[in-house]
Amino acid sequence: MATVHVAGPVIRKDRGPREKWVGEAYRAIVQAARKLDSDTILPYSEPDLELASPATFFESVRDRVGRSDLVVTIFTGGDVSAAVEAGVAAMIGKKQMIITDDL
Repeated sequence: MATVHVAGPVIRKDRGPREKWVGEAYRAIVQAARKLDSDTILPYSEPDLELASPATFFESVRDRVGRSDLVVTIFTGGDVSAAVEAGVAAMIGKKQMIITDDL
């Protein structure tokens, strides 16, 4: 089974992404992956990772992106972690789709 790693604004337990369109995009990505019999890894909040050192954060992202078959990156105004994940995906040669609300 293929795995799609989604990079973008974090989904917190008490609320979804701030931008409504991002939540809609996440749902569409999950639905499309299911139709292709693929697994989806969404960016749920992980407090330990959010407090990790830059090196530990980078290693975790590299491992997760490395285990995926495809990365879908959603860029919004204030999300810096998506940029890190996109850079890692590019660095290791992962197939990547980039979605943004504004260029």
